[in-house]
Amino acid sequence: METIIELDNRLLDRARFITGIKEQTALIRAGLEALIERANARVDATTSDRGAEYAGGDKPIQLCTEDEKRQRIQAFLDFTAREGFPVEKPDIPSREERNAR
Repeated sequence: METIIELDNRLLDRARFITGIKEQTALIRAGLEALIERANARVDATTSDRGAEYAGGDKPIQLCTEDEKRQRIQAFLDFTAREGFPVEKPDIPSREERNAR
């Protein structure tokens, strides 16, 4: 897929220098992945703090069921396929497959 985006050349040059990634597509992809990872960490930190308050300790909080998680991943994969993003489908074993291991 081809997408046209306007970026500041200085920003791209700085990102290339810091990361060592020269190819523009790989650089943009790495930036998006880092942004997603950072946002997820922020959400995880917020929910773990909030969860500790309500749960009364270090109990893990399940934010969604396995089926909801699988549906969210599938929705993301459908979106990326529809938009033409090159995303490798992760190997997500079913609950039965995980329990059989």
